[in-house]
Amino acid sequence: MAKRKNTENCSENQDHSSNGFNDLPMELIREILLRLSIKQLGNLSCVSKQWQSIIYHRSFAKFHFQNSRFPASRCLFVLDFHAYAEIVDLDSVFHLNSDSAMGSISLPFSPMKRKIHPRVHVIGSCNGLVCLHREPYSLTIWNPTTGSYKAFSYYRHIVRNSYPLEKTWNCLKPLRITLLSGFGYDESKDDYLVIAAWKDKREENHFDFYSLRSSSWKSFDVALPNNTTRRRDPGLFFNGALHWLPEDINDDKILVFDITKKRFSVISKPEKEVISYHAKLIVLGGCLALYFTVKSSIHGKIWIMKEYKVHTSWTLYKNPKGLFQPLCVSSDGNLVGLSGNSSLMKARANVERELSYASRVHVGYHTYDDHKSIMYTQSFMPLPSDSEEKKKKKRELGQLEEDHNEVKQGKRRSSTATTFESSPIFK
Repeated sequence: MAKRKNTENCSENQDHSSNGFNDLPMELIREILLRLSIKQLGNLSCVSKQWQSIIYHRSFAKFHFQNSRFPASRCLFVLDFHAYAEIVDLDSVFHLNSDSAMGSISLPFSPMKRKIHPRVHVIGSCNGLVCLHREPYSLTIWNPTTGSYKAFSYYRHIVRNSYPLEKTWNCLKPLRITLLSGFGYDESKDDYLVIAAWKDKREENHFDFYSLRSSSWKSFDVALPNNTTRRRDPGLFFNGALHWLPEDINDDKILVFDITKKRFSVISKPEKEVISYHAKLIVLGGCLALYFTVKSSIHGKIWIMKEYKVHTSWTLYKNPKGLFQPLCVSSDGNLVGLSGNSSLMKARANVERELSYASRVHVGYHTYDDHKSIMYTQSFMPLPSDSEEKKKKKRELGQLEEDHNEVKQGKRRSSTATTFESSPIFK
């Protein structure tokens, strides 16, 4: 497991003086910490071990991610055959000091003897965690902010048992041996899942998932929809569900799987017009969105579903000036995206919802590749694991035994200390 990069140099800076921190009401502590950005919290964790233990605690990390007043959106670009990736702050990159908004980060893979690194693709992101696919059969769940990660293979469970892959299938698609794939979060179990639907050598369907908490492959007790065919890309995780575009360009249904409810459904695309290869589901301004280029044309369309699963809420934005792959809505309400010439662009929509470009920043590397970029929000969210659960159970059992012994001896404990997890911050 990689160490948290934010804490590597903290020990020498900690002065162990809390300056009355223990006397502050927990409600006030909550308000103070929520007003700080991830970068400020990282610096603050170096003040003392007590601050560090609070900031990196699972409960606070989740609380801050869900309630922070300053969510830090980043775009991760994976470069072919390199051991590093580029991270861009899309809100700051268009300012005059844009150089500070771009930087490199080492990918969470072991060093290799050969100079050419295996190809890496992005599967998805959720709660600040990113799922990477490394050829041939390796998957890694990684928090770029803290540096923590977990890697595992799907060769034994899927590849060696699967139906032979058609030679005509896109060889550059990650998890290409699957019918469906994706990365998401099961809120009911506080677990991150990599999902894979596949056919075995007898052509029977399997619908499985890798649980990050248990570090094992398991099967859903859910049947795949009838006539399930391969989907174009790994699913987009949004609103607690994975969403897949059809591979068949004449199919007008977006397939949806709710991870918590374990239920399939469909969403109709906004139009049945045949679309090109450059089609993708994304999240824009907290809404499900679909962009594509019109067949035999460089003109693009961006459809945004303003109200989830309400077909009439699909709203069209036109892009008349070439390839533009939207990434997010910036803090000033403009659309930020990639162009085909290694640039990031900011676009505005007029009253006719037609895009016009406001500014452009050259990033110096080719960006218009499928499965090579992903949006994520910085967080201190840790990776769940079985070992954590075992430790928790041990602590609980030890506490029960201690309580039992004290009662047996006729003692009653009295303590005014408030634990972090049970503090008013999380109520």
